[in-house]
Parts: sequence; C-alpha cells; structure tokens
Amino acid sequence: VEGWKEGHIGLGEMLYPPSKWKSGLEGWSINMKAPNLLAKFGVASPKEAGGKSSAVRFEPKKRSEQAHNQQLTRRTLSVKAGEPYTLSFWVRADKKREFNFEVSTAEGNWRPLGVFETGYADKDWKQVQRVFFPEESSDKQAYVALSIGTDATPIEFANVTLQAGSAQMPLPKGQSIESGTIGVPASGWPLAAHKDLKQFLHDTEKNWIVELKSYLKELGVKVPITASQENYHGEGILAETCDFVDLHNYWHHPTFPAGKAFNPTEYRVGNDPMEADPTTSSWPTNSLLMRTGWRYHGMPFTLSEWNHAEPSDVSSGAVMMAAALGSIQDWDGVFFFDYEAYDPDWFRKNYEGFFEMNSQPVKLAAFSVASNIFLRGDLPAIGPKLNGTFSDRLDGRLAFSHRLGIDPKATKMDTATLPTKNKFATPTGSLVWDAVDKSQGQMRVNTSNTQGTWGRIANAKYAFKDLQIGLGKVDRDYATVVATSLDAQPLRKSNSILLLASSFAENTDMKWNEDRTSVSDQWGKGPTRINRVQAKIGLESELAGQLSVFALDGTGKRIGKVESSVDGDTLTFKIGNSNTIWFEVSTK
Repeated sequence: VEGWKEGHIGLGEMLYPPSKWKSGLEGWSINMKAPNLLAKFGVASPKEAGGKSSAVRFEPKKRSEQAHNQQLTRRTLSVKAGEPYTLSFWVRADKKREFNFEVSTAEGNWRPLGVFETGYADKDWKQVQRVFFPEESSDKQAYVALSIGTDATPIEFANVTLQAGSAQMPLPKGQSIESGTIGVPASGWPLAAHKDLKQFLHDTEKNWIVELKSYLKELGVKVPITASQENYHGEGILAETCDFVDLHNYWHHPTFPAGKAFNPTEYRVGNDPMEADPTTSSWPTNSLLMRTGWRYHGMPFTLSEWNHAEPSDVSSGAVMMAAALGSIQDWDGVFFFDYEAYDPDWFRKNYEGFFEMNSQPVKLAAFSVASNIFLRGDLPAIGPKLNGTFSDRLDGRLAFSHRLGIDPKATKMDTATLPTKNKFATPTGSLVWDAVDKSQGQMRVNTSNTQGTWGRIANAKYAFKDLQIGLGKVDRDYATVVATSLDAQPLRKSNSILLLASSFAENTDMKWNEDRTSVSDQWGKGPTRINRVQAKIGLESELAGQLSVFALDGTGKRIGKVESSVDGDTLTFKIGNSNTIWFEVSTK
C-alpha cells in the first residue's frame, strides 16, 4: 500500500545492542540470585542470530507464585511517546513452557509502555519481534523485562535488542486492499498501518456503543448509560458516547499462582492498610488516591467496583476511604463489590469469600458514618479544578488541594506543585491523610457534623473540634473511631450522635497462614467475632448534662448504658468493655 510508505520511520539507533553474555550479565540484572535461580553464560546461541553473541541459560530451582519473582531486566531506557521501537530476541527451553516479556516504566508507578505479553518457548530456537508505540514518554525510567518465575523448566535467551524505528516489509502474499484481505499489521509493517488499525478499532468500538445505546433508548431505557470502565476503552470514546464515566479499583486484590486464577485454596491477600501507603499504585495494590485523576470533568463519575479483599485485619478502611475521597472529589456514586455473591442466606452469621461484605460487621457498620460523609455532604468537595488529558492524568497527591479530572478537549495537562511528603490536607483541615510515618498512617475527618480518625491510630490521643479520643493498645494496630450526628446538627448541638469504634473481625475457627495473608478455604464458622477498641472519649456539647451513652447491638438497638460523667460542657466516657462496635449518645 503506497500510502503507508509515507512517514515510515526505519530502523535507527540501537538502544540496547545485543549482549554477548559470555561471562556475565553485561548491563542486565536478575532479581533472584543463586541457588534459587542459576544463570549460565557462554551458551551457544542460534545460528540464525548471526553467531555474534552467546545465550544466557536460566535454571530455576522452583517455580514462583508470580512470573516477575524471577526476572531478567535491562533498565535506564528512554523512549518518546508515539514513536516506533522494535524489541527483538531469541528464546528456547528444554520443553514447552511460558514466559512473560514487557517494555514498561517505573516512573511514578509501574505501567506497560506497549509490550506486555505471555510468550511460549520450546526446544527449538524461536525469534520474537514486536514493534510498539509507547503511549507516554519516559526519561531513563523505562526497561525491558523477561519474566520466567511461573515455570521451573530451564530457559535460554539470546540476542535481545531494542532499536528505535522499525523495518519496512511488503504486504504478505495474497493480501490487498482490492480483495479486502489485508490482515492485522505485524512487526515490520509501516507506522501508518498501525495507526490505521488503531483508528479502525477506535471507530468500530465507538460505533458499537452508539448503536447499542441508541437501541436501548428506543426500548425506553431512561437511566444514564455508560459502557465499561474508563481504562477499558480507547482514548476519548466514553466522552464522545456515554452519559457518565465509571471506574473499578481494588486495594490488595487476591493474587494466585500461575494457572490458578481465583483458586479457593491457593491465594494471597496483602494485609497492610492503604492509610499507610497513599501513593502505592501497582497491581494488585492500587491506592484510591492515585485514581482521583481519572474522572472526566463535565461528566458524572462512579466507582462501580471497589473493595479491600478479605481475609484482612485492615479492610474496614475501604468504606471510609471511598466516602472521604469521593466526597472531596465530588464523585457521584460508589458501589462496593460485592454485597453477596453465592450464599442465599443474607442473615448468615459469618462472612467468606474475597469480596463479600455480608456478615462482615466492621465493613457494614462503617456505612453508618460513611454515608453521612458522602451522601449528607458532611465533607464538602474541593473547589478549584485541575485538568489532565487522556494521555497525561493528574497525580493523585494533588487531590486534597484540587478537584482532579480529565478535560476531554485539553491537549496539555495543567501543572501544580506536588506535596513533598506523604501528608495531605484540605485547605480547611476538614480531611487530613498523614502517612509520613507509615507505622502511624491514618486519616482524620474534622467537620462540624462528623469527626474522628481511622488507620494505625493505637496508643495516641486525638483532638477535633468537639471530640477527644484517647486510644490505648489495639490488636493488629488498626482501628476506626468516628462520631457523627444523626439529626444533621453539629456535634456540639446534636441530640443524637452515633460513635463507631471498630477494628477488625474474623470468624470463629478461622485459620490463618503464618504470614497472615490467607486462610485457604478455612474461613471458619459463625459467629463472627469483633476486636474491641479500648478508648476514652470526650465530647464537648451544649447539651452535655442531658446526654446518655448506650451500647448498641448489631441491629442498632440499645443493649446497655455506658457510664459517663460531665464536667462543664464536656461529656466523658470509656468504651471497650461492651461486645459492640458502635454506641449512641442521646438526650432521649
């Protein structure tokens, strides 16, 4: 096709010349050393490769849970967005096995730059070539990685190169525009061919959404319609076709050994809180803060899948995090995945499964205060906006000072100064995220109607507008202590206040592994047991002399009175002796 020849960028600078690998790694590195991963150099390379270099042979002692646990990498690469690059290498193995190869960036958070694939090696040498066009530029932060961890079969690599540009090849025999037989562009096809394919896919996807949406409207559907989550679509398609934008995200999604996806016995769930790591954003652990730049300005935004997977000691923060961040960023809806998936008994006495919230008391109880933060609007949205683009999303660390989002018409991202430490606060101090010391990572909300804190808050005292909290030791060092008015009045004037004081919950006879990252299929039985929080509470109120404190059962009914005292305008009481996680402070 003559038109494709125009503007083609041929092979240019060799960014990574082939390593000879005769006696060492020569600029490459391995993230697992002997004896777990034995590397042999000077191995015979394929004759077809020209015989200018040797091969490196890896003999894993055992397979890993994840491919990247055993990885050969070459770093400090620079690439430019939209320009063609050619990755090429030879590979063989003692028997058929899979491996992964990628070109990615470590700039900010891990992201693929156009190559992220599973390949297959066999006894015969095979050449792999990929032409790719990075969606973003990276200055000395990109790298090539060959990952082999999920199989213990020995594997060899030779003549790994990365070169700017791409070789131009003619159309395969039998393909022509006239006959309508042109296939998907392969490595070596002109840049224009790849751009035409991308445009074809974009147009096909866009037209399909428009057609289906139109059909649904003809049927009488009146609700807003969107397609899939934002990062599953081509650039700008949702803005051109849909009524709102949706996103999914998880903190510590379960991970599984290769070939055992969603295996009920072999999995791991990270057991550390998002409150301690606000900027971590790499699968399977994606901080909600770093997703705040993904909404579109001018369109409603929802988070229709969000959760912190079970089993966990810190998962109750998923509810509070969504309410707090969704409020200051003016999100329109949050849906937790999921409430109940398998068991038809809604009223069962224990929870199980990675995402089920049913019978998980510390998550369900958190809605009591989180709903006032998000739905009642106790925590107002940030005022000034910053605009990102489809290719340059704003850094979530700006979310406490600006309302972040993509401007579909913008061609350049707005700039702002990033915080230098992991401590973020709204201009009025209504919400603070302090993770400077990860061992004390926490969030604090301080509004007229809702006040409190959650995260790693043990052995410390906290003072808010009208609420003082003094915490002692907390098992697993994680808790939530938040007070909210039930009559929409400021805490100082409220006749009815709910105090949530929760930590974590686990089933009777639940059996953890040694590092507390899995219970396999030993989820235990009912009843689910709570970890009580010991604390001294001080509440400043104009009605202090009229207030009483009551412990509540799981349905919100009073089960007993909590001893309290009054000194001037301050009501003081202690919690932690009752088998509950919430309390009512009321004049009635």
